Amino acid sequence: MTVYGPDIYTEPDGDPDTLANLGPMRPMAGVWEGTKGSDHHPVVEGTEQNTFVEHYELHPIDRQTNGPQLFYGLRYHTHITKPGEVETFSPLLYPTRPKQSKRPRMVTGTANISYLGTGADPGTRA
Repeated sequence: MTVYGPDIYTEPDGDPDTLANLGPMRPMAGVWEGTKGSDHHPVVEGTEQNTFVEHYELHPIDRQTNGPQLFYGLRYHTHITKPGEVETFSPLLYPTRPKQSKRPRMVTGTANISYLGTGADPGTRA
């Protein structure tokens, strides 16, 4: 546990180079695409199999402070489609009532992944 002292209001300056301070998350930064996704799920006739393409983007964000805490992070975005299509593929969004719309309720996922660290090299234990 980090002890911050009596002044919990002063924010640290930090380093503007987020990428250099991501610690073990540093290798994740970039644009990634997987083309070998596979989904097997139940249907009325038995089992159906779908293939899909996953596209991930993880971009460094500006450093963030919370009182004396200093955070570095990545903005995360994912888009999953069937090969050759542009519409989002989501096998988990089934209608729950008869005649309910089958449109996906979520088209993309976006979040921030944060790391509270010292800027140590990936794999280094503090």
